[in-house]
Parts: sequence; structure tokens; C-alpha cells
Amino acid sequence: MTAPTYWIIYDDRPDYLLARVEGLTDSLEVSIAFWQEIALEVYARKPRRLLVHESFRNSLSAPDMVDLAAFITDVGFQNIRLAFVDSQREQLPDNRIAEEVLLSHGLIVKVFADLGEAERWLLADVSGGA
Repeated sequence: MTAPTYWIIYDDRPDYLLARVEGLTDSLEVSIAFWQEIALEVYARKPRRLLVHESFRNSLSAPDMVDLAAFITDVGFQNIRLAFVDSQREQLPDNRIAEEVLLSHGLIVKVFADLGEAERWLLADVSGGA
């Protein structure tokens, strides 16, 4: 039996779904797998807002970020407000690449280095803008 490469813990918060993703080493394949799993959970629970808090020791390359963003666009996050936090603050510039691609495809998404800031944005009045 192979050990899992990542773990997801879901937490139903009053106004959003929190998905905490942890693992040792990230890759495009690992990211696609956990985003697909999160998409299935979103489909089942139907939250209006989602906060994904990721913790891996490494970052994806810029080309992999673009590929991952294209995948995320295709799996069904169009009708929710999505905040993303990476525990590795130094990865924020790389995560902004994915954010730009997702925004260009019409998703309501923002990446953060701080969990509290992400939650405040996520719960802000949607009419106040993304």
C-alpha cells in the first residue's frame, strides 16, 4: 500500500467551506488530484465560498501553474468565490500567475499569504468587488 501524497481536511464554516491541503512534495499531478477532489466536494456541498489553505514544502513551476489554472477553470469553480492561501509565503508570486489565469477565465479568485486576510476578502460583500 502506498502512502498518500497529500491530505485534505474539510471544515464547514458558517459562510464558507475551508479545505486544508497538506503534503510533503507538490507536483502538477498532485495538485490536479487534490483540486479535482476539492471540486467533487464543492459539487456535493454546494458552498458559495471556498477557502483553500495549502501547505507543501515546494512550489510548482510557472508553466505548471498555468496548466493547473487551466485545469481548475475546467472543473467547475465558476459559481463560487474562491480564496487561496499558501503556507509558504515565498510562493505568493508564483501563485499570482495562477490567479491571473483564473481571473482571465472569469473566476472570482484571489490568492493570499495570510489566512485572516483571505477570510476577510472571502466574506466581504460580493458587490464590493473581487
